[in-house]
Amino acid sequence: MAEAVTNSTQHLTDADLRAIAVYLKQVPASTTTLPQPLSMGNAQMKMGENVYSANCTACHNSDGKGIPNLAASLENNPGLLADDASSIITTVLQGGRGAVTAGNPTSGAMPSFAWKLSDEQVAAVATYLRNSWGNAAKPMASDEVADKRALLRLPPQMAAH
Repeated sequence: MAEAVTNSTQHLTDADLRAIAVYLKQVPASTTTLPQPLSMGNAQMKMGENVYSANCTACHNSDGKGIPNLAASLENNPGLLADDASSIITTVLQGGRGAVTAGNPTSGAMPSFAWKLSDEQVAAVATYLRNSWGNAAKPMASDEVADKRALLRLPPQMAAH
């Protein structure tokens, strides 16, 4: 999405933006009902919390609210709730960057964790993100992460020495 903002949508006129807003207001609201969030007593949630604490809190904070113009807020984040969690898995594995715009000439970036985290750890942290801070979504399986890692042609987790 950063590429779309950097190379396209930041250049829209006010009239274009108004037209988009009018259109979006006409689209019916989703009737999807979210599931209950997983309990923190769940083993995968505990692992995910540990992975998050060790790797993510410096930028996204322990409360998931992030840092404006640097790290996205994860609180009540609709991007984490899709049935297809490819986006969050890809971001954890491959990293990402924010959009560069005239008003935000330096964007934040997130490093890749493919080298550091196992498929089980990525699935756990994705599940934790998807079920914390007001979010609620189905848990992720490590085989989903393995499939995405293979599709992206990313190496497996580095062995500890």
